[in-house]
Amino acid sequence: MNETLDFYGQRVRVRVFGLCRQDDRLLLVRHQALLHEGSFWEAPGGGVEFGESLTETVAREFLEETGLVVRVGELRFVSEFRQLPLHAVELFFEVFPETTSALLGHDPELKIQTMQELAWLTWEQIAAIPAHEKHAVLGRVGSWAELMALRGVV
Repeated sequence: MNETLDFYGQRVRVRVFGLCRQDDRLLLVRHQALLHEGSFWEAPGGGVEFGESLTETVAREFLEETGLVVRVGELRFVSEFRQLPLHAVELFFEVFPETTSALLGHDPELKIQTMQELAWLTWEQIAAIPAHEKHAVLGRVGSWAELMALRGVV
């Protein structure tokens, strides 16, 4: 994990995430945690590359991590992640799948892959994940409606 922390740490990153719904389930990726033992669940997404628009980044990251082609919808909210050595400004967009077969992808920036699982989880399943093993936003809401109601910086 030192390679990953060296790659992402000690700088502010701009990250984007796609919130994708299927019935009552949210599509999430389980990563090997960087700052503690175990796993970390979050929506598909990643860092903005130089010259790339935010919506282009969401679509690219979704394709890399899930194999899904998506239409990027509205920017829903922004969060800031600060747990040194990691610091990121995170923008969350609603996305709509245009293809149907989601498969766990890879992170082309890293030699060691941290992605472990791709899953459509219910809110009950998300609630059962320990707080330190999921993105903080997922601990603040208990339904798709609550997630979509978030606005501004959360």
